[in-house]
Amino acid sequence: MAVSAPEARANRSLLRQLVQPVAIALAFLLLILLLRSQWDSLKTLEWHIRPGWLALSGLCIVGGWLIEVALWRRLMTILGGRIAYIRSVQLWFASAIVRYIPGNIWQPISLTVRCRAEGVRAETTLASLSLFHLVQLLAVAPIAAAFVAMSGAAAALTGWTESFSLWWALPLAVPIIVFAFWPHGLIALANRVLGLVGRDPLPLELTRRELVILLGISLAGWLLFSTAFTSLAITLLPSSAALGDRLPVLMAAYPMAFAIGFVSLITPSGLAVREGALFVLLSPIVGGAQALVIALGMRVWEIVLDAAVATVAMLSLTREK
Repeated sequence: MAVSAPEARANRSLLRQLVQPVAIALAFLLLILLLRSQWDSLKTLEWHIRPGWLALSGLCIVGGWLIEVALWRRLMTILGGRIAYIRSVQLWFASAIVRYIPGNIWQPISLTVRCRAEGVRAETTLASLSLFHLVQLLAVAPIAAAFVAMSGAAAALTGWTESFSLWWALPLAVPIIVFAFWPHGLIALANRVLGLVGRDPLPLELTRRELVILLGISLAGWLLFSTAFTSLAITLLPSSAALGDRLPVLMAAYPMAFAIGFVSLITPSGLAVREGALFVLLSPIVGGAQALVIALGMRVWEIVLDAAVATVAMLSLTREK
């Protein structure tokens, strides 16, 4: 007996509700095990907080978020929803803090409700968010390619692929090639994936020029986030002078770990999954204890800044009422 689409969606929702608490518990168990494995090194780690680098990190994170809003707003405009940039910033940040609630649906719902009050259809907001995440993930592909192509990076991760680092990088360029030369096929593929997970298709056709512009905006945002992450690493590491040529690797690791946390879909905002990915990527480069400190420090720093900008955004919206 065939299962109807609404029943299939309900079954997937029920399965997600059952699996997610277990996944969250396992993710936190992983963090606890990582902390335990590095505890002796953590106890002897010297702390050096550098206020200047920390301030730079904060500015870059907020700057990256503002670029994300610009990317999302451009997509909204393409889909027919028009909101002024300043208003978009207010709505985005006022909705951002709820993404840490388990479920991974609360920020889209909050943003959809707020945009609906601005005269934007719910379908338009949801479609723009789906396309936003697609562009963001695609932009990570060349960054990941650069990571494995850097001298010694692939060898540090695998221990035996040093001479094949370029070949490891080439497959990661495939999504960008498709992105640039087959945009309609990319949207069709995205719609098939959205259909499999019970989401509505993207009701648009983008030109190659527009897709490249969107990718460029996304890469600019990732550059700021990577700079923020590297600045925080310099803030927290006992000695930043020894980083040298490892700085580009540090910058590339954060977008990769962020993408892994996002596509995992098992914890709110990739919580614990992203930290685990950063630990794996950075341990061969800076050591296990330092990698764990940087990963956890970035998460805490982002939550603090998230709370600050969300408070400002909500207060600005409240004053207008």
